[in-house]
Amino acid sequence: MAAASNAKPVGFWKGQRVSQPDWDLVFEITETADGKLGGFGYWFEQGGINSTFALDAVSFDESDGTVRLRFATVVYEAALDATGETLAGALDYGEEPESLTMRRVSVEAVPGLHARPSTGGEPYVYSYAAPRDVGDGWD
Repeated sequence: MAAASNAKPVGFWKGQRVSQPDWDLVFEITETADGKLGGFGYWFEQGGINSTFALDAVSFDESDGTVRLRFATVVYEAALDATGETLAGALDYGEEPESLTMRRVSVEAVPGLHARPSTGGEPYVYSYAAPRDVGDGWD
């Protein structure tokens, strides 16, 4: 795997499986205050969320830029490039691993995540952004 910059893989990552080009896969990698990584995955089909799942394990090896995500029996292992903007690796369902490149994106580039009413008043129009920190312990 290629050595990465000081970037961490925290954020939103979007890619498409070659075998399912009409589906987008998005990973949301988060970091707790004590430095532990976690997150969620989202399958999008025809512009809408088809399924959401928690990532069972997320690891990042800063020495070589290797990112490893596991959900159920599926593993995605990739190299974070030197710019910190691309993950190039393979998605393994336990059969033949499939090449999958993910690009770092903003949450705004992923319509359908984190719906919140806009501040424009009624009728409410929903905008998409991460929830605001209100100090209640929820992230």
